[in-house]
Amino acid sequence: MTYIPMIHPDTGEIDHLAVAERAQLCAAREYGSPDFPPGYLRSATEWCMDRAQSERYDWRRSRGLPDDRPMCTMVVPDWGASGDSFARARK
Repeated sequence: MTYIPMIHPDTGEIDHLAVAERAQLCAAREYGSPDFPPGYLRSATEWCMDRAQSERYDWRRSRGLPDDRPMCTMVVPDWGASGDSFARARK
């Protein structure tokens, strides 16, 4: 099997057509036939997209660009984190 790059080498953006093509190949290989069920294609597409996002992150990091993945921030109340309120005061 030849390597199919899933990101554009100049821009670092995900090439969705290449991801779809690679997912087809992965699903056929995993099932053992080109007549695979839809579940195999969904699983292979998810795996290929995760791989493409990792390649994109590596591409950006190697060029010194900031990480643009979404982050989940948590709001901590003024009185502290939730676990802080359950400690028993020692005398």
